[in-house]
Amino acid sequence: MRPSATPPPGDAALRRGWLLQIDFGVKYNGFCADFQRMWYLREAGEAAPPPEAQRLFDTVRRGVDAIIAHLKPGAATWEPAEAARAVLVGAGYPEFKYNVGHQLGRATHDGGPGLGRQREDAPEWRIEAGNVFTAEGLETFLEGRGWISLEDDVLVTDHGGEVLTTQQRALWLV
Repeated sequence: MRPSATPPPGDAALRRGWLLQIDFGVKYNGFCADFQRMWYLREAGEAAPPPEAQRLFDTVRRGVDAIIAHLKPGAATWEPAEAARAVLVGAGYPEFKYNVGHQLGRATHDGGPGLGRQREDAPEWRIEAGNVFTAEGLETFLEGRGWISLEDDVLVTDHGGEVLTTQQRALWLV
């Protein structure tokens, strides 16, 4: 475990002042959903999350919204990742390490191209109407509090992304 890091899933009890991230997976009528939601466990007397947690949550939300805005037919699969990177890095946070989405269907990771950085050693894939992608991640660690990440499921239509999940717009408090 890293110093000051919240522990991975296991026997550790949650503590006040920590963030809680849950990644849900559901299968219904043969199709999968995959989404992440966030909570903040308030310290005694706190009415709201600390400013640094709220700022990071808001930045990640804007980054996921940027991914969704770039899920359009004909767009290259790297374009949503670049849009999300611009939001996160533009706010002063480090670059994320992982893709910002994957195809979703009869399996949670349904094959096909992910939404990742542009690579010269890989083909340039194009997004098509009818695809379902997650718009996710931007996993960013907040020292002493834990990770913040969000994930929504998006159907690509002829007119752009249609969000299939109910989006989390506020950091939920416990």
